[in-house]
Order: sequence, then structure tokens, then C-alpha cells
Amino acid sequence: MNRFKHAFGIGCVGLALSASLLAAAPKADIRSTAPDIELIVPADSPVRLRSSANGQARFLGQFVLSGRFTYGCTDDCQKPYRQQDMVLYLFPDDATVARLPHWRGFRRPDTIEIENSSKFATVAISRRTMRALEYGKLTQVSGYTSIVVDNFFTSVECDDSYASARFRAFATGAPDRTVKRTGGPGCG
Repeated sequence: MNRFKHAFGIGCVGLALSASLLAAAPKADIRSTAPDIELIVPADSPVRLRSSANGQARFLGQFVLSGRFTYGCTDDCQKPYRQQDMVLYLFPDDATVARLPHWRGFRRPDTIEIENSSKFATVAISRRTMRALEYGKLTQVSGYTSIVVDNFFTSVECDDSYASARFRAFATGAPDRTVKRTGGPGCG
């Protein structure tokens, strides 16, 4: 009988410990920002919600985004292209995507438009390659980078989600200038 009481006591302690660990497990913050639209902010998200309304959300905090990028002209550009015609997109790694805020029922932010892209391009892309982009000899360049961003923003537009962040700096010093020249002449 003593063995039963001892085993029962250990089982109860284990059950209580499991319950307390489950209760302490971080949970996602879920907020409604418009009818039928819920924003999910994972517990381990690198950003904090600043404001949300009408299917849009703005966040505070800096974090590192790593992944493949593309930089170039995407919409109805007229030659010669200007830097303000160029757009920088970053396609973050899966671990980062899992930690970013997202909308229930919509794709996670696997493509992020990076604001302040001219600051990125000045350092990451050679002058020769920039000239090829500006004169339409290339549509875009791509490569891999790790950057520090802030001002994360996400929204729901029509039937898709959108995300952007502002470039602040390179995460690991000067970037590798090995960029792949992609795309033929013109914007498409």
C-alpha cells in the first residue's frame, strides 16, 4: 500500500508540474482589427504591437531579417529608372516567418517590402550593377542578406496580406557584394 501511495503522490506531483508548465507556456496574442479579421502576434515575436485597426497593424521594435532579397524595378518603370522606381523585397527564412505577426486565414509574411531601400542599395550593390539597373539592362538583382529593420507593418488588402519594414543597417557589417544579376532588359 505504501508503494501505491508513493507512486500516486509522484504521479500527482508530475501532473501538477505538467499543468503549471502548460499554463505558463507562452500563447499568441490574438486581436480583432476589423469584422472577421484577426491578427495573431506569436508569443516569441520580435516586435510589439503599436496600433491596429481596419485590417492594418503597426509594430515597435528592431529585429534581424535574414533571407534572399530582390532589388529592381517592378511596375511600369520608364527608362532611365530612378532609385525611387526600385523596390527591395526580402524573403525571410522559415524560422523568422514563424515569429512574425500574421492574419488568421491569410498567408504568413513570407515576402516583406523593405522601405529605405536606397540606403541598402548604396552599400550592397556595386555602382556598375546599379547603372545596369537604371538603364534597363537588368530587371533586378538578387542575393542573400541579413539586415536590421524596424517599423514592421502588416495589412490585409483584398484577398491577400502585405508586410513591410524599414531598413536600418546590415546585421553583420558590410554585406557580401556577390549579387546575382537576374532578368533581362526592361521591367517586364
